[in-house]
Amino acid sequence: MKMTEISQEHVGSVSQPDAFVQFKDVCYSYPGGTPALKDANFSIGRGEVVAMVGPSGCGKSTLLSLLAGLRRPDSGTLKINFSDEERRFLAKASTPPLTMVFQTNTVFPWMSVEKNIRFGLRTAKLSTAEKDERVSTMLQMGGLEQFRNSLPHQLSGGMLRRVALLAGIAPMPKILLLDEPFSALDEPTRVILHQDLLEIIRKFGITCLFVTHDIAEAVSLSDRVLVFGKRPTSVRNVHDIRFERPRDLISMRTSSEFDDAYGAVWRDLWAAIEEAKA
Repeated sequence: MKMTEISQEHVGSVSQPDAFVQFKDVCYSYPGGTPALKDANFSIGRGEVVAMVGPSGCGKSTLLSLLAGLRRPDSGTLKINFSDEERRFLAKASTPPLTMVFQTNTVFPWMSVEKNIRFGLRTAKLSTAEKDERVSTMLQMGGLEQFRNSLPHQLSGGMLRRVALLAGIAPMPKILLLDEPFSALDEPTRVILHQDLLEIIRKFGITCLFVTHDIAEAVSLSDRVLVFGKRPTSVRNVHDIRFERPRDLISMRTSSEFDDAYGAVWRDLWAAIEEAKA
C-alpha cells in the first residue's frame, strides 16, 4: 500500500503551534548500538490526547521511556514547555510533572486499593486531610469506594487497571504516559475504562500520550494518531481524529465517521507493517 493511497481526510500535522511537548530530530540506540529511534519529530499540544501505533518492536515504548526520563536520547531535542505558573505549582506541591502507567500490573499486592492510590502522593506537599480528600476523589471517580480496603488479589483485571490508573493520576501530573495499559482486558471492560479515562483527563486537564496496538482504542481516545514506521523508527504519518469532546464512545464507535478514521489509520499501519517485513 503506497502512502498516496491513504485517505487525506484524516491526515494531520506532526507539529502543533501551541506545542507543550516537542521531539526534534531525536535519535536513540540501545546499549550495544542497535538503533531504535532516528530523527523522531513531533509535538503535542497542551491537554491533547495522542496515540502511537506502529509495527511491534519499532520503538514506541522506548519513546515513552525517553519522555519519562528513564532513558536519555543520543541526540536531538526533547522538551516540555511548562508555563511559569505550572513550574511554580509543580515546585510548590512537589508534584511529578508526569507519571507513567505500564502494561504490566504495577500495583503493590500487599497494599489495599486505598494505600496503592495514596502511594502516588507520598512526595506531595499535602496535609493528611488533603491526601484523604484526594484519595476519596480518585476512588469515587473510579467507582471503587466499596473496594477501598480490598487487596489486589480480590479484584478483577479491570479493577486492577483502574487502581493503577488512579494511582498515576492522583498526584495530578501535567502529562500521563500509558504503555498499552488495557491490552490484557476484554473488549467491554476496555471500553468502560476508556470512557473513565477520558472523563478523568478532561476533568483535570491532563495531556496524554499512549502506546497501543488496538486501532479502535487509538481512534476512540485520541485527538491525533501518530503512525510509526519500522525500526529505527520515526513518525510515518499523523491522523487527526475529528470527534468532539466529551465523547460517547458507544455512539462514536457505531458511526460511519469512526469507520472512516479506523480505515485510514489501518491502511497506514498495514503499509508500515509490510515495510517492516521487507
